[in-house]
Amino acid sequence: MKLLIIGMATVTIIPRVLPFYIFEIDRLPKVVKNFLECIPYTVLGALIFPGALNGIVNEPVISIICLVVAAVVAWFKGGIVFPIMSAILTAVFLNLF
Repeated sequence: MKLLIIGMATVTIIPRVLPFYIFEIDRLPKVVKNFLECIPYTVLGALIFPGALNGIVNEPVISIICLVVAAVVAWFKGGIVFPIMSAILTAVFLNLF
């Protein structure tokens, strides 16, 4: 069992550490740097957006309204706590009525 965990840790850590030894971030072209900086936001959006649309079963309109509320709050307030809390409160309020 320990050997399995060590093997899984090794296989997981190699793709995470290897790029730091292969590429020097200062030597990459500006276009590549900009592209790499956008990846976390893109992945986060791809993970959250489908779940946000299906967050409330059989009520896609409420899910879309909550998503819009969260986007507006994020645009003006920033951060992550206030948009999430506003979307949750909107969902609770709309489900009650």
